[in-house]
Amino acid sequence: MFSSVFSSVKPNSIILFSLLISQSSFIAQAATKAQAETKKAKIETASESIFQQPDYVFDQQKIQSYGASNLYSLLNYLPGFQNVIGENVSAHSQLQVRGVNAEDGYLVLMIDGIQINSLLFNDVQMSSPYFNLSLAERVDVYTGPNAVKFGNNAALAVINVITKKSNYVLLEAGQSEHKKGIASLFRKTRFGQFSFFIAESQGDGGKYSASNIPTSSYLDDKDHINQPYVHDQLSASWQLGNYALSYYEEQHEQNGFLSNQNYHPDNHFESRTRFLSNQLHGQPHKKISYKTDLSYTDQEVKYVGLVREGGIRPFSEDYWFGPNWASNKLEFNISTLYAWSEWLSFEFGGQWQRQEQDKAGVITSHLSPDLQNSLPLDRYHFDELQSVSDFGQSSSLLQEIESHGLFSNVNWKMTGVDTLSAGVRLERNHSFSDDISMQFNYKRSLNTNSSFTVEYSEGFRSPTFTELFSKELSYYGNPSLTPEKIRSFEVGYSYIAQTWNVDVTSFYQEQTDIIALTDFDTGFRRLYSNLEDQEMFGIETQADYKMNQNWKLAGTLTHYLTDTENNEFTTFGSLSLLGELGRLNVGFNTILRSGVEVDLSGETSSNEQVVFDENPTVLVNAIINYKLGRSILFSFKIENAFERDHKVYDSSQTLNQYYVAQQKQFASFSLSYEF
Repeated sequence: MFSSVFSSVKPNSIILFSLLISQSSFIAQAATKAQAETKKAKIETASESIFQQPDYVFDQQKIQSYGASNLYSLLNYLPGFQNVIGENVSAHSQLQVRGVNAEDGYLVLMIDGIQINSLLFNDVQMSSPYFNLSLAERVDVYTGPNAVKFGNNAALAVINVITKKSNYVLLEAGQSEHKKGIASLFRKTRFGQFSFFIAESQGDGGKYSASNIPTSSYLDDKDHINQPYVHDQLSASWQLGNYALSYYEEQHEQNGFLSNQNYHPDNHFESRTRFLSNQLHGQPHKKISYKTDLSYTDQEVKYVGLVREGGIRPFSEDYWFGPNWASNKLEFNISTLYAWSEWLSFEFGGQWQRQEQDKAGVITSHLSPDLQNSLPLDRYHFDELQSVSDFGQSSSLLQEIESHGLFSNVNWKMTGVDTLSAGVRLERNHSFSDDISMQFNYKRSLNTNSSFTVEYSEGFRSPTFTELFSKELSYYGNPSLTPEKIRSFEVGYSYIAQTWNVDVTSFYQEQTDIIALTDFDTGFRRLYSNLEDQEMFGIETQADYKMNQNWKLAGTLTHYLTDTENNEFTTFGSLSLLGELGRLNVGFNTILRSGVEVDLSGETSSNEQVVFDENPTVLVNAIINYKLGRSILFSFKIENAFERDHKVYDSSQTLNQYYVAQQKQFASFSLSYEF
């Protein structure tokens, strides 16, 4: 799959790559000098801004104990986060964060500090669910709005995956023909540090109950379906002193899933995300440090799904629909930290980015029985009609969004027990309205064990290319859109004792200028507009209890006092029993979700009574890790151990009783060797 990695690189990325290489010698010399100076002095960590510190950190030990194979599954064990299989595009994993579907563009994903979000879909669904946690050194999570530091999309959370730099191989096999292979290489030489990894996982996908898809004739005599997939990742990086050059690529394919309305074994999704980054950091003075990065990212998505089965065969065949889009992003960031003293520090910086949608179209087909001619019922987009079999090429175009951002924050340790951090960001957007974001955090240590925190923060989500410029048959873009805004007020209490600790956070969240589709007009079109506001109240709790030197209990609980977006879970949590027994590491992890009942009587086009009703759900996952010597690790894990057949509400499934089947039991075994 990676045979076309470099052959398909666009001209502007080649130019950028050449510029980076041409400057590498000069930068490397400067980096070496900066490295020598860095050894002489280091900024006090107490002076760093609180906005640089993640709220939660998963290290390798925690990742292994929870047994999560991908990023979204891991986040089930944080308060405020919940992961399910949804429809969105191709039945990918979906993430609910504080009662909102994060796939709509409220989440920033970074890999080694490089943002890979783009305005193509304005989300990270092509990447986040599938990042192999076997490749992660740790995962940093910043909760709540964080736009001051990270800008667009940092409205609900920011996740930064720090990749592992080591020498190891991993082989894994599991149910439904699941197979995974990973190889990683790391070397230190006099020419710098080199690291490389490649990973591939594939299989038939977990089992999903066919009874949850009652309208498709393609499910005759089937009690379950699979969703075959292939996920590939590749990374190569070079670091000399404080300078680093990195390339990363991932590709995903998924088939046989439930689309907006119907299931078909030939429903198909494929995506590619890649970036080239150029990073430099240094410390020219004992009180001053800086970081810069220049990165180029491009993404491409091809997706087609069955919308409606042909009604009069063989005169009418099935109707298919899906996007064929591509975009790229060029981004530059710079930040400087000045430590005035151990009590006061300032951070300021800027961001420039240009995003382009350079390909757009819709794969649509309503083919005659000979699969050659299309019937007059077909609709066209960009004057092209493309078959399902070959996808074809979308029309070339150039839709561009450019933005500039400036931010500054201060961290002030007012007394021995009081700390105040405050920041502001000014965002200048050249295709829609400008934005101002603020963030304030006050923390007071009540005693040696407990502390109290008050925070106000803001974030924003920019309109996507589709929301701004779409000319599709039913969905029309609106160039006058303004960014969505999220404001959050939080009050938190933390207590840390010798054998236990607890964190409790209550929050009020306000969404304004929500971007959504209006009702159909007389031309049966829907226009993207800034519509109603939404409020959310919630309580989040996390606690750990060390039972003895070998066993620990860890739990989370989230409860919303108001309705959530799209009738998501209002109460959910997790409870884990984690053990360290010599060479044996075990984790018994339980995910708990409240019941969901949605009454749509009178709201459907036929005014029929439609009720979605799902009982409370308890899912039990288990992981056993055994380390043989210093280098070999055996792992066995099982998800949904007691085969709970469950489903979740999805408002897009109008023909399928408004729900999507969730994965049944899945077990896997892996062997890794580190050298």
